[in-house]
Order: sequence, then structure tokens, then C-alpha cells
Amino acid sequence: MHEPQDDTLLAGAATRRAFLGAAGCCLGGMLAAPLSAEENKQSLAVRPYARYADVLDPIRNRGHRLRVLTAAPDQSPIVAVRAGGKKLPAIFISAGAHSTEHAGVAAAVELIDQLQTDHQVWIIPTRDPIGLNGYRYALSLGLGQPAEIDSLEAAEALLRKQGEVLYDSNGTLLASIGEYGYANRGLYRQVDKGAKFLDALRGRRIYFPSRSDDMPG
Repeated sequence: MHEPQDDTLLAGAATRRAFLGAAGCCLGGMLAAPLSAEENKQSLAVRPYARYADVLDPIRNRGHRLRVLTAAPDQSPIVAVRAGGKKLPAIFISAGAHSTEHAGVAAAVELIDQLQTDHQVWIIPTRDPIGLNGYRYALSLGLGQPAEIDSLEAAEALLRKQGEVLYDSNGTLLASIGEYGYANRGLYRQVDKGAKFLDALRGRRIYFPSRSDDMPG
């Protein structure tokens, strides 16, 4: 396996809330050695995560090896980090499956150094690098250039102007741009999964925003 290259870690721009990072450290504290007040202050100083590189850089700076398992569609490396001892069976921990749930990502990063066990520990700190980088970043993948948006309304206008609109009804907008689909909301229970307009996106990824200004992802 090889070390991830920094030039694959493209920056996103989604808003983050500090309390999400705090929640992550609280979650980590339930399983790890307790932190002193100063250690806890230093730990929270690296929160919240604004982009995927913000997750990997602290791990790398602590001297851990990032083992590349595979890559996301944008070629961001999905990595695992080994911690703990040598005893088997190993413990497997993963986080970041849902891009709006940064607490788990923060906890996974802290557990690399704080979890005290004789067992091998393998941690995947983020399973969805694109989601963590945010909707604006996801849009840039289809556009081939940065997405100049600062609100959901601006995103909807961009989808209508630069995308091929596949569905636009009852407050739900879906368009294709490049190799991807983009919606203005989650499609679960919004459209029939067998709808004909979805045929153009079969086998492709569809990205949508959290729709909340105080949530990441």
C-alpha cells in the first residue's frame, strides 16, 4: 500500500459547528483514557473539520501511517490507521459514513491515540471524503471547476443553468452535470425509485445538501 498524496485532498467549503467536534471528543471519552483539562482544550483546538485534509493531516503529523484501502470517485484516498497492540481478534472502527455526522469522525481520530487495548485496532476515520468536503465541492466534480455558490438558492439556480434538469416538481430538483446527479434535497420518499427520469443516473452517484445552515456535509 502507498501513502496518500496531498494533491488528492481537495478542499471543500461547508460550514462546521464547534459543538460537533466537542460531541466527538465526548464520544471518544466513553471508550478512551480520560483527558486532562489542558489536553481536552488542545484536542478541541483541531475541531471542526472543514475538509478531508483536516482529518488526515493531524493523523499524519502524529506519526501514524495512512494505509490506503481504495479511493473515492475524486481519487481521495480512503485510509485505515492501525493502533492498539498485537492481540487478535482485531477491533474495527469506521466513521464518516454520513457527511453531516462529524462527531463520529472526531471521535475516531481521537481514538487512534487514546484507546487503550492490547488488541489490534484498525480505524477508518472517514468513509465519505467527498461528503465531508461538502456540497459545493461535490458540485465542482461535475462542473470541472469550483462551484460559485453561497446558498441553497444559488445551488438550485446553478443546477437549472448548467445542468440537465431531470426533475423539477413539488420543491424537489434533480439535474445531471458531468458524471454525477445533483439534487436540492434527499430523494428518499420524494420520488418513486422506479421513476423513468432516474434511468439517466443509474449506476451513478447523486449528491444533495443537508439543507441546514448549521450542519456540515
